[in-house]
Amino acid sequence: MDARKYASKYIKPDNVRDGRLTLELETGSQFPLNEGNTDILIKAWGHDTDSWIGLELELFLGTYKDWREDTEKETVRVRSISPPKAAQNGGAPDSKPPLPPSRIASPRKDDLSDEIPF
Repeated sequence: MDARKYASKYIKPDNVRDGRLTLELETGSQFPLNEGNTDILIKAWGHDTDSWIGLELELFLGTYKDWREDTEKETVRVRSISPPKAAQNGGAPDSKPPLPPSRIASPRKDDLSDEIPF
């Protein structure tokens, strides 16, 4: 699933209507991600949540400013522990698959020729 629709930027009614991105932990516990935690995991592991499976993260105590009550409140934050999984296509972006070997240009033997064609 593409997690970008749950990340912060502009939150729209559809983001709330569709629910909230929830991590299912090995223990069976479920941890709903807020926009900030979603952003952190997207930056660490990419936007495809299928590639997050099996990766390790840390939950820790954090705070946020509640502007309505002008107070600081506690919250649970995430930190990625595992590095992102290696790309299946040799590191090329998902939007641009690598060229097949037959389409990769090989260097020509006469590339270093001083002859200038007219």
